[in-house]
Amino acid sequence: MGLQSALVGLAAAVAANPVVDAVALLQYIDDSRGEDVDDEVVRALHSVVHELAVDPVVAVDIVMSTKLSPPLQLALLNYATRLHSRRLETSLPHLERLDWRVDITVATNAIAPIWQPTVVLRFRLTDGSIRTTELPLQQFHQLRYSTAKILQEMNQLERHPIMRLTRDGQTMA
Repeated sequence: MGLQSALVGLAAAVAANPVVDAVALLQYIDDSRGEDVDDEVVRALHSVVHELAVDPVVAVDIVMSTKLSPPLQLALLNYATRLHSRRLETSLPHLERLDWRVDITVATNAIAPIWQPTVVLRFRLTDGSIRTTELPLQQFHQLRYSTAKILQEMNQLERHPIMRLTRDGQTMA
């Protein structure tokens, strides 16, 4: 359907039913899904809410360009903001900081001097957790090689003509 047409339908439904408080209905739909009410405004709100869920960030400009009442626009924008923040909360944590150091094991209780280097990696993630791993030098080099190989393959994929984004028929750099 599309967000623009859903908003036009909502504006028509609100205009046809001026006594209905669409802002209150939006809260009702958000809380209970509103499926037990069979009303034109509720159906229109359902379609708008469905379209807002597709891309809440893009929805902001579209909602602001409509001829809906300012309180209803504000309620829809607040709803889109809540949807966007829920998506951010449910995403996987990603790397915030990486600290590393090289330790050299000089000797142990059971073995004479061995002088073996190990690399200690400390990952701080955006969810606040800290992961630490200790790798022998050979395994660290294998990790470096694998990471470089993956990045190289990703760059090759991005350069492939089929992966280029287009907007209005124009290829974007």
